[in-house]
Amino acid sequence: DLGENYLQEAFDKIPHFADKPINWHFIGTVQSKKVKQMLGLFELWHGVDRESVLTELSKRNSGPSQKILIQVNVAEEAAKSGLPARELLTFLESAQKLSGFSIHGLMTMPPLFVSEKMSRTYFAKLRNLLESSKKYVDTSLHPMKELSMGTSQDYTWAIQEGATIVRLGEVLVGPRESV
Repeated sequence: DLGENYLQEAFDKIPHFADKPINWHFIGTVQSKKVKQMLGLFELWHGVDRESVLTELSKRNSGPSQKILIQVNVAEEAAKSGLPARELLTFLESAQKLSGFSIHGLMTMPPLFVSEKMSRTYFAKLRNLLESSKKYVDTSLHPMKELSMGTSQDYTWAIQEGATIVRLGEVLVGPRESV
């Protein structure tokens, strides 16, 4: 599996690998105005955090159910995307009234360069949110099994706290070039 954070870069890269058995993940924040362009390109969308995205997806998707993860801002950082943890259950309740997608779990991006203890606290919070939210959804439609958390800086702690998906970029391919 490979992930892309920037939609335009995904449009450029994916055709070059069309003959390879790659499951593409979109790991950036999903915008409702981009839903139509994204359908059929990605196996899993990691950054869904607004009802407008779900509504657009429900309206536009006539194919197989799109697999998504709900992005939760567990640290409640003002500069980061993601649903506040306190709004998750209301969001899930609204989501179940729509179709065209299946919620496979949760995703978070904790603050960079915090201590191991703090990182683990955020990862544990997401794990606990996933477990507690399962009783509020129809898991036959929304499996709620995935925890996408951890990057090159903190993936070992994320795995120890239950991550099923980690986003490794820099540790594999080096730092991103400045534009």
